[in-house]
Amino acid sequence: MMDARAQKYFKTEDSYHEAMKLFQEYVDAQKVNKTLEEMQSKFFDRFDDETGDDTALLEQAAKYLHSKQLETGADQNSAELRALISNLHIKIDTLQSAANSDPKSTDSGISLTQAFEDFLSSQRPAWKESGGMEDSYRKIYFPIFSELAGVRNTNELAKNHVIDYAKFVQNMPSNRMKHARYKDIPLKDYLTI
Repeated sequence: MMDARAQKYFKTEDSYHEAMKLFQEYVDAQKVNKTLEEMQSKFFDRFDDETGDDTALLEQAAKYLHSKQLETGADQNSAELRALISNLHIKIDTLQSAANSDPKSTDSGISLTQAFEDFLSSQRPAWKESGGMEDSYRKIYFPIFSELAGVRNTNELAKNHVIDYAKFVQNMPSNRMKHARYKDIPLKDYLTI
């Protein structure tokens, strides 16, 4: 039986159960496969890339669980949920790129900043107004990714940009902006630590 929150994210009870099953499989795979490449080959590559149904279900599960987390303030799967949301954005972008790729196309993509604004617009309805999610993305996540990736359009992004971002997050000292010894270190320098 789905609760009222689940009904906002899932069309049927079957889709809810399938999404929760996928999320649990993701959590289990995350425990065994530590790198993004391992997760790609052991978990995401088995998804149906033609329809994107598995990816869409898992994305809805992430949104549903994230909304629960925002309301309750805690979730035992919070780290897995953050990693899943990040990995899903990568997977969805890959699917959309593959679906939209046309070898004859001269599409130059859109600016990274415009893509970020589009992302915020699409996510804003699911976020609690007092939750601070948009501020976190604006002040923390996007500036870091933008600095690491540089000024570019979305069609110029490559897997190495995401790998650099993940490596930076893993190597970044906690409270980096509060410690004087870390304040003036360029972000790219953390990639060699």
